[in-house]
Amino acid sequence: MNGGIGTRDREMLAAVERKLREYRQPILISESHLVIYGRGPQRTRIASPFSAEQLGRFRSLNTALRAGPFAAAAILGYRDFYWRRAQGWRDLPADHTSNGTAG
Repeated sequence: MNGGIGTRDREMLAAVERKLREYRQPILISESHLVIYGRGPQRTRIASPFSAEQLGRFRSLNTALRAGPFAAAAILGYRDFYWRRAQGWRDLPADHTSNGTAG
């Protein structure tokens, strides 16, 4: 994606809408996760929300994720967040890469 993730509900929804629209569940996979991230020179243009609590108030984004096919989603940018249907949004711990797990 060229541009940024955004910091408002509609901007965040726009970052995932295409994936939600085009995704087709593979036959042999029981659970899919969505990851949104920035890398390379574009990373400096990505602005992520300030807190998991802020993400929890994004009605359009959360409605789309709950209705969508993904069991979990992660936003990796300036701050890292992780969403699961049952728990909602959480901060991804700073050491999430040290043990190879994300949650």
